[in-house]
Amino acid sequence: MKVKELECPVLLVCGEHDEAAPVTVKAYCDLFPRAEMAVLPDASHLHHLEQPVLFRDMVNEFVNQEKSYA
Repeated sequence: MKVKELECPVLLVCGEHDEAAPVTVKAYCDLFPRAEMAVLPDASHLHHLEQPVLFRDMVNEFVNQEKSYA
């Protein structure tokens, strides 16, 4: 299966100062038909550890948003 054929929703997350730079993650995001992207401010590649509350809230919002469409 190719990325462009993936039907499930996808959340791509990176940090503002991530080695996987937001511009790079955006390029990947554009390949998925149902992708969203989140950039955590003042964070790097360990954004889930550097901004744990914000990361958790973004993931919860994404998951809950997708549940409402099910």
